[in-house]
Amino acid sequence: MVTEQEVEAIGQTLGDPQQPLQARFRALFTLRGLGGPDAIAWISRAFSDDSALLKHELAYCLGQMQDRRAIPVLVDVLRDTHQEPMVRHEAGEALGAIGDPEVLDILKQYSTDPVVEVAETCQLAVCRLEWLQQHSGEPAAAGPYLSVDPAPPAKERDVGRLREALLDEALPLFDRYRAMFALRDAGGEEAALALAEGLHCGSALFRHEIGYVLGQLQHEAAVPQLAAALAQRTESAMVATMPGLVGEAGAESRSQAPPLYEEYRPPPLDAIRLPRYVLYLLLAALLVVAVAYAIVGHLIKDLAHDLADWAFGPKPDQEDAPRELRPSLEGEDLEELDLQLALAWRGDEDNGRGGEGAPAVAPARAPHCPSIAFKEPPTRSSWRLD
Repeated sequence: MVTEQEVEAIGQTLGDPQQPLQARFRALFTLRGLGGPDAIAWISRAFSDDSALLKHELAYCLGQMQDRRAIPVLVDVLRDTHQEPMVRHEAGEALGAIGDPEVLDILKQYSTDPVVEVAETCQLAVCRLEWLQQHSGEPAAAGPYLSVDPAPPAKERDVGRLREALLDEALPLFDRYRAMFALRDAGGEEAALALAEGLHCGSALFRHEIGYVLGQLQHEAAVPQLAAALAQRTESAMVATMPGLVGEAGAESRSQAPPLYEEYRPPPLDAIRLPRYVLYLLLAALLVVAVAYAIVGHLIKDLAHDLADWAFGPKPDQEDAPRELRPSLEGEDLEELDLQLALAWRGDEDNGRGGEGAPAVAPARAPHCPSIAFKEPPTRSSWRLD
């Protein structure tokens, strides 16, 4: 359950012109999902913003919420001739999406508006409300998309016939819209290509809705036609700002487009931004180095010490350091050890005598008695007893 404080925080993000546009859009669609009077109030306040694109989406979201409490603010936007045509158009479409017959009079009034896109939108909204009244007892058709569309999809399922109805500019706009949404629901490459042909029709409002539907369909077969439409510098802003026509390539090719995105400020990036797989490779390399050092690090250290001793000689403290005795003689050859100790003692004694000019003889040490006595062979005596 979302609290009032959380809704307020989301609403403040939506209404803050210092926030990046993408953050404000996320706040808008979050409020649409939450619904309720507080969400409607926050969305309504944002109609004073300078961004025509944002205000267009505000009206769209209010219509998708289908809440009667949004009708007064949408009527005010439709009547406000200072608003951009694309914003007024979307307000009229939103009134039709809510589906309340009480707005029929206001929609009929603006069906003859001097702005063609506004007039055509209100005509479509009137047709939708009248169609809903005529089919009030029928269950609503459940399509693959969750949007509330300006016209119900046609019952025809043949893509070829639907394409003919879509491109026939002699037919009422409401019937062509029904063919449009039936093609969208059919999906597939053939339907996407048929819809893309609608980008060459005369009505800017019709091309606007084609771009919206192709954005919902998201089929790659229509990408070349969408890019070509976006590259036309004379194209209406209503058409160029539809989701299907907004892309990376299009943003580069439309350098002279109306300044609808000037207020966008990209979010701050990190000083160094690496792909995730590069970070994983770096972590794996560090792990391999750590394991290798744990295994052979001491060997490398001993080798470095040996090389240093060979190149520069042993350290002075290493030359005079006394040799350490083995902590245990268990398992040693005791006879060999005694022999080595005897030879060492005898050599020290000879060095102590010295020669002429040699230093004074060190005090004699007590003779070293080996731990094992060597028995000499007996000698023959020169006398005997008779």
